[in-house]
Amino acid sequence: MAALKGWYAAGSAWVKVACNSAGELLLAAAALFENPPTDGEESKGPSSNWAYDHAANASAHHAKYTDGEARMSFGQSVLTLTAGTYTAQSVSNIGIIYLDSSAGNINLHGLSNGAYGQVIFCVKRSSAGRVYIFNQSGSAAAADQILCASNSNENLEPAAFSCFYIIYLNSRWVVDRNLINRTYQLFDASPVNGQIYKGPNSDWAYDHAANTAAHHARYTDGEARAACGLDGVLYWSAPGAAFRTTQPDVINVHVDLTIGSIIADQDNVEFFMPVNLPDGAVVTGAEVRGNAGAQAESWSLLKVPWDGSGVQTMATAAIDTEDTTISQATIDNSANGYMIKTTSLDTNDAVYSVRINFTV
Repeated sequence: MAALKGWYAAGSAWVKVACNSAGELLLAAAALFENPPTDGEESKGPSSNWAYDHAANASAHHAKYTDGEARMSFGQSVLTLTAGTYTAQSVSNIGIIYLDSSAGNINLHGLSNGAYGQVIFCVKRSSAGRVYIFNQSGSAAAADQILCASNSNENLEPAAFSCFYIIYLNSRWVVDRNLINRTYQLFDASPVNGQIYKGPNSDWAYDHAANTAAHHARYTDGEARAACGLDGVLYWSAPGAAFRTTQPDVINVHVDLTIGSIIADQDNVEFFMPVNLPDGAVVTGAEVRGNAGAQAESWSLLKVPWDGSGVQTMATAAIDTEDTTISQATIDNSANGYMIKTTSLDTNDAVYSVRINFTV
C-alpha cells in the first residue's frame, strides 16, 4: 500500500491520506456525487446513475416548439366576429378580435369569460357596415357588460377602418378612451362654432380654399393705414395759450381765452412749449401763427437729445410762415424730446397757435 501525506492545518502536522499503489488519491464517491441532485448543493454533482435514468425518462422531455407551432399557438388567441349581436361571446384566452362587418352590422353588448387585467385588441377591418358598442347594455350579464369612456354607446362608421383596446377590470369590460383611426371623432364635415376638440376635414378645407368669395387679398400697408385713419398727412396742434415764458425773470403776459392766444405785456418775452408726436412719425411741415406784431419774430422746432448734447434745430421760419424743409424729420422718442420756441416778442405781440404736419 502506497501512502500520501497531506497537511492537516488544524493539527499543524502532516498526516497520511489514502491512495492506491499508483499514488492516486482515494476518495469516497458520496463526497463528490449525489443521487438524486439536491437543490442548492454547489459542491457536488449528480451521479451518472441519476443522469442515465433522467435522460431515459420520456415524460421529463419534449421536442422544442417549431416556428410554425409557436405562430399557431399565438393564432389560436384570435377571434373573428361577423355580422350579428353578441351578448355573451366567450373571449377566454383571446388577445385579438377581428370585427368583420362586411356582411352587416356588428352589435357588441357583452363578452364573457374575461380574466382580470385581460387586454383585447379589437380591429374593424372592413369599410362596410357599422360596429356598435353598447354602453353597459342590459341585454348582457352585469359581469359581461362593456363600459364606454363616454358613458354612451359608441359607433364605428362604415368608412372608418378602426381599432381600439378593451380591458377587463372590476368585472366589466372597459373600452380604451382613445379609439384609434376613428376619423369621424376627430373631424367635422364643416367647422362647428365652439367645437374645440375637432378640426374640419380635408374635403371642407379643399372646398373652402377654392372659394374665392370667402377670401380677399391681404391689405397693403397703405390700405391698412387708410383703414385705421392713418394715411395721408396728419396734424398735431396746440393753442397759443399753451406756451410758457422763458425770460426775463419777471414776465408780464396774459391769455386771451376768447381766441386761445398768449400776449406779451412787455418787451423781450420768449415763449416755448413741449411737442408730443408719435414715435416714428415723419414731420413734413410746421408753423406758428401770431398777430402782425409777432410776425417780425421767428419760431424754431427743436430736437432735445436725452444725453444732454444740446438742442438741434429741425425747422425754423418767421411767425405766420410755414417751413417744409425739415431736418432729421423722423421722430425718435427713445432718444430725444421735442419742443417749439420763439424769439423775443414785444409788448402786445400775440401767438395764436402751433401746427405740425406729419405722416406715419
